[in-house]
Amino acid sequence: MTSAIHISEQLKIGSVIEVSGSQLIIELDRKIQDLTIQYEGTKYPIGQFGSIIKIQYGSSVIFGFVSRIQMKSDYLQELGSEAEDVSPDARVLHTELFGEGCITQSDGKKQIRYSRGVANYPLPMQSVYITIDKELQAIFGGDDTSQSIPIGTHISAKIPCRVPIDKLLGRHTAILGSTGSGKSGTVSTVVNNLINHKSKKWNPHIVVLDPHGEYLNSIPGAKILDPTKLDGLRLPAWLCEAGKLFEYIHQKTPSGASAQWSKFKENMLSLKKEWAKAKGEDPETISIDSPIPFSLEELATKIDKKEAIRDSIDRCVRDRRMQFMSKSKDDNPDECTAVIRQFISKDHPASVIDLSAVPSEAEGVTVWMLLSLLFQYKVRQTIEDRKNDPVLVVCEEAHRYVPKSGTSFSESARSSVASIAKEGRKYGIGMIIVSQRPSEIESTVLSQCSSWIVMRLTNPDDQSTVKSFMPDGVKGLVDALPGLGPQEAILAGYATNIPSRIRVNDLPNEQRPASDDPPFTEGWSSKPPNDEQVVSVFDRWRYNS
Repeated sequence: MTSAIHISEQLKIGSVIEVSGSQLIIELDRKIQDLTIQYEGTKYPIGQFGSIIKIQYGSSVIFGFVSRIQMKSDYLQELGSEAEDVSPDARVLHTELFGEGCITQSDGKKQIRYSRGVANYPLPMQSVYITIDKELQAIFGGDDTSQSIPIGTHISAKIPCRVPIDKLLGRHTAILGSTGSGKSGTVSTVVNNLINHKSKKWNPHIVVLDPHGEYLNSIPGAKILDPTKLDGLRLPAWLCEAGKLFEYIHQKTPSGASAQWSKFKENMLSLKKEWAKAKGEDPETISIDSPIPFSLEELATKIDKKEAIRDSIDRCVRDRRMQFMSKSKDDNPDECTAVIRQFISKDHPASVIDLSAVPSEAEGVTVWMLLSLLFQYKVRQTIEDRKNDPVLVVCEEAHRYVPKSGTSFSESARSSVASIAKEGRKYGIGMIIVSQRPSEIESTVLSQCSSWIVMRLTNPDDQSTVKSFMPDGVKGLVDALPGLGPQEAILAGYATNIPSRIRVNDLPNEQRPASDDPPFTEGWSSKPPNDEQVVSVFDRWRYNS
């Protein structure tokens, strides 16, 4: 992107006094009193967090953002230097460099072509200038609207913030923020704008893992899949790897577990070979992990009632909470097409997996089965097919199913999420990791995110985790995370030319997630629930209805 470059004494704010890698210390000119500059009818603030400065270096212009302002006397004291002769009103800016532009001449005007990264570093005593709106437009506003979506406004420039779709999704993104920061609204903004990007010839495939039921009504046109309902999510047991299915069904491993595994494996393989033979296929080509249809009821009948594994299978079949994997469709035992069409279909742009009623011990296996299915399906597609139906997985509250440590139920989910994070982009699966506790997420997963939308974080451990994964030159912004307002975020990484403080767009009512705080004053001023309403709550609880 090119734009005229403005280097003028009117825009000068100070001089470089220290260079340390990508970090600069700038001393403000004494003439600047109210920390503003008036230029061409516009007032520009000086020293605001995230504001952008520029330094001319030969035929290049180097850009940096302000991360801190302090009195020069305090700065010198931190260094252990004498500050006696320093003017009491002298101030310094701490700045981090992020990119530069090459200056060219066009029609008698200086033009600049911006690129990220810094090859030339300024020297002490060089002049520092404020960056004006026209230049910020060239840096921030260069994304092709046909290939990008709007998500908010750049606070420092007051111009729309757009992010390129391929960069946002192709290398994974993290959306992080404490409760009440606007994290869920940001997710809804991104997902709905992806869906509504084009009206024709646009078939997005988005899968949202929703642990709290926040998005059931905020993504118009989405297919809602509830694992606890008979007509809800379908992930038949025959899609599972045999070993992990056995570990889940036979959760306790008493003595003789190897013998139980042998009986489980032997009879499952027998069922799969029978199906293949009935279809005219060679049974010898079938392995224990081939996705061949069978039902758990069938498997149980082939095992002696005296065996412990038979009892474990029967318990799983009777558990209504697990009917998404244990109930077979009598009219179509081979459900492969119907199963995939829950997530990849021209009939709906998104699928919301409602995990709010799923018990904690089943949540991990649900996520594992779903993500393993999508990953294995995409791996086995042709290269051309992968290009035609890429899938985006949104992992809301990711710390629940990809924790750093946990039970064996979360271990399977963690491994499937990690597989997509590490290899998914090669097979056409993008991922958005969403969490309020990034310090509790498996580090392998976060390290694969190349773009970051980070909202207010108050926990020091979470801030430290974010700082460790943030790109170089952006880590200074993390210090401001506790002070961000609602809907404000730091946008950084691959999906943006430069790190920026943004405000996420407001949502229309029909796209607002159900994540608002409960209104106590309104609730306590209303009529409390009657006995019938209390009973209805217990009925839903008792019967998973």
